[in-house]
Amino acid sequence: MNFLTVGVNMRDVACSIKRAGHSVSSVNYFNPVDLGRCAEESITFLGCDRISTEGLNDESGSWKQFLFEKTIAALAKDNFDFIVPRINSEHIDPLKRFAPILGNSLKSLEPLRDKWQCTRAASKQGLNVPKTEIATASLKSANRVFPLIFKPIRGSRGAGLRKVHSPGELEALLIEKAADKNCILQEYIQGESYNINFLSDGARLEPIFVSRQLFSDPENLVYSGSVGPVEPEGIEEFVEECTAFLEHFKIRGIVGVDFMVDSVGEAFFIEANPRIQGSFEVMEGALGINMFDYYHGAWSGEIPAVPSSTHLAGKNIVTAQRDCRAPDFEGCGHIRDIPPMGAFIAAGEPVCTVVAAGNSEAEVEAMLRKWSNTILNRMKPL
Repeated sequence: MNFLTVGVNMRDVACSIKRAGHSVSSVNYFNPVDLGRCAEESITFLGCDRISTEGLNDESGSWKQFLFEKTIAALAKDNFDFIVPRINSEHIDPLKRFAPILGNSLKSLEPLRDKWQCTRAASKQGLNVPKTEIATASLKSANRVFPLIFKPIRGSRGAGLRKVHSPGELEALLIEKAADKNCILQEYIQGESYNINFLSDGARLEPIFVSRQLFSDPENLVYSGSVGPVEPEGIEEFVEECTAFLEHFKIRGIVGVDFMVDSVGEAFFIEANPRIQGSFEVMEGALGINMFDYYHGAWSGEIPAVPSSTHLAGKNIVTAQRDCRAPDFEGCGHIRDIPPMGAFIAAGEPVCTVVAAGNSEAEVEAMLRKWSNTILNRMKPL
């Protein structure tokens, strides 16, 4: 079969499709070298001279328009059996005129994409959720317990998420965002952050993998990867409640739930993300399966039995500590999302992803730290 992947970074999915024995092309925001090795053709928003996330924050959405236009062009010159998106965007639905989409319609996703609606619905279903309210300029900062979480009602990759530490900081933020009625203010849950991956055939959901999330900047909740599988104590009932809640939405494919476990072991539902998760390749590494086969199987109406893991796996997105250029990373087996040699990478921007496997969380995290530091030491400072 012939697949076309579309998203910010589809390297892990495209390579999984290739390993499953299919042909794949990709329209991507980023331009990792290893995407080109898996895809018959890769069309990217970024060139080879610079790695930057600035375009993703462009309010005009020019990168999404780019992906849409280039996807249309790719569909016009090749026959694809399926389009595989990793973004929930108004630019995806129109593509179904050209090929079937292994992705849910925006209409079906709306109750989950809207974090305010989703949190309220989860609470009504009986799930434990943090106290949440719409952020408006009229909110009072007095008598609140800080820190708080301020985030857009819609969004991904943590874009726009802020941790608010004081009444003064909240008041300034509410003034700054006075014209934006699409944000929420949420109670901050102190504890560990986790993600559950569910496979769904549209009627039935199966929880298949729980991972602990990693943060390059824990204070500001900047996500960098995950380690799994893990088994937080006492979450069985919570997982059952999440399963019952999500089955109402008839989502197909993969659905992820982010949740927190506080210091006394209480689990809190944070949000649901109905798309292929960032832990995709962590699941492959830990379970020894081709994750795309399982994803495609769920879409075809069959959720295959998932084997037990024999070890843990993890990934970490390495972030540049200073302005630099990428060296030649050829031959480094633990590196993914390899930047083009010589590409400029500003401080705070992603360099690459490192992956590891081991027999414990501590072992995997230690290897991720070691290899992340090795990468940073090899970068060429400017």
